Amino acid sequence: MKQRQMRRAWLGILLALPPIFSGCATGAVRQVPDRGKLTVGVTTTGRPTPASFHLTIEPAGISGDVKADAGVFINDHLPDGEHVVRLAVPPNCRADAGTERKITISPQRRNAVLRFEVRCS
Repeated sequence: MKQRQMRRAWLGILLALPPIFSGCATGAVRQVPDRGKLTVGVTTTGRPTPASFHLTIEPAGISGDVKADAGVFINDHLPDGEHVVRLAVPPNCRADAGTERKITISPQRRNAVLRFEVRCS
């Protein structure tokens, strides 16, 4: 008899829980702003070659280092808008097509891929 009462008690508790927890979610669901993804590849030839280069993304305020020899930098939290990607290279190196590139992240274009080819002497 006690076992049957215990089962009924647990069943009553389990049936009472969904309304309690569903009442916790009040208000509208917040939408997370859309974010884009930027992938930057770097290849370097020549000597002396630095171990890494510093990369900045403005006006997003994002920066990081990328390996000089076949390095990849990925950021998947880039807000919508126009951005300038800059690769800082030492004086003995130059990037083909320049060290600054412009990209646009929008609902129509969520991903951008850039490649910097650096030559050092």
